[in-house]
Amino acid sequence: MITTLIKNKSLRNIQKGKLTSGLVGFAEILNNGKLMKSQSKIVKPKISEYLDLSSKHTTDVSRRSKREELFAEIVTELANK
Repeated sequence: MITTLIKNKSLRNIQKGKLTSGLVGFAEILNNGKLMKSQSKIVKPKISEYLDLSSKHTTDVSRRSKREELFAEIVTELANK
C-alpha cells in the first residue's frame, strides 16, 4: 500500500487531511466487515474484489497490480466523501 501511495499521482494530489480520512476509512472497513454494508454502490464491489485479490496468490504481479489500482480508487472515493 505504501508503494501505491508513492507511485499514484492522484493519491499524492489529495489534500493530506482528506487522504488520511480515506486511509483510516479503508482500514476501518477492512477491520470491521459490518461497515461494508454502509458503503456506496461504487465502493462496495471494489472492496470485495480487493479482499479477494488479497486473499491468495498475493505475489502474482497481475493480481498485485489490480490490487494497487483498487486500493487507490477506494481510498480516493473514501477521501472525497
